[in-house]
Amino acid sequence: MPRLHELQRAFASAIVEGKGLPSVTSLQGGPSWRSLALYRRLIRHNYIQALTITYPVLHRLIGGHYFG
Repeated sequence: MPRLHELQRAFASAIVEGKGLPSVTSLQGGPSWRSLALYRRLIRHNYIQALTITYPVLHRLIGGHYFG
């Protein structure tokens, strides 16, 4: 069984970089690929929203396309 820090690193890579995560999804009760994809989309949406709120003038100047 993988160590906790290895699982955390694999999970972060799967979310940020979209890399595979067989070691976590194969664990009993582990997240499915569909759940990870949903979580990845939600995290990305939250990053974009945080940038938009933090830099509203920049968002208006360059448009939302560059924030995504």
